[in-house]
Amino acid sequence: GFGTFTYQFEFFHSSLFSSMVDPSTYPVEVNLGEMIYFEIVATSPLPNTVLFVESCRATPYDDPNSYIFYSIIENG
Repeated sequence: GFGTFTYQFEFFHSSLFSSMVDPSTYPVEVNLGEMIYFEIVATSPLPNTVLFVESCRATPYDDPNSYIFYSIIENG
């Protein structure tokens, strides 16, 4: 079926996922090779909706199509 959903993307300070990074400090800066902890939550009025994140990339600019990027998730 088709429908709409919204998602929330949050960063956390550690693998405990107990302390969220304050959005007012975005963009989050990390060093290459450093672990990052984030959560993606989707909400939808459609029952039994499942979110599958196929890819995720970080760029140094506010442009998802930037030629400079770092893959965080590839092929799910």
